[in-house]
Amino acid sequence: MALNLYLDDCSNSDLLADLLRQAGHLVSRPTDDGVGLDGEDDQVHFGYAAAHGLAIITKNPADFKALHDLDQRHSGARGTQAGPLAAGGDASDSSVFSQRSK
Repeated sequence: MALNLYLDDCSNSDLLADLLRQAGHLVSRPTDDGVGLDGEDDQVHFGYAAAHGLAIITKNPADFKALHDLDQRHSGARGTQAGPLAAGGDASDSSVFSQRSK
């Protein structure tokens, strides 16, 4: 099952994007033509991902958890179930988002 993913600034790398695409996922990046969000605040990245139905891949999940708590139009959730908001970080960290099924 292909995921629609968004790499925020801190996780945006050619290697990661290439590997995710090779695995069959659709990947959007802040530096992509038509996106143009390189260097923007997390709130802007969160809004873009929410508006486009993209799961966020990040290295700072605590920041996105705070944004999700304020604006729940992006249906991320803490835990280990699959769903619309993904985040990198220490898997033992309770603030790490994962994906959950709808």
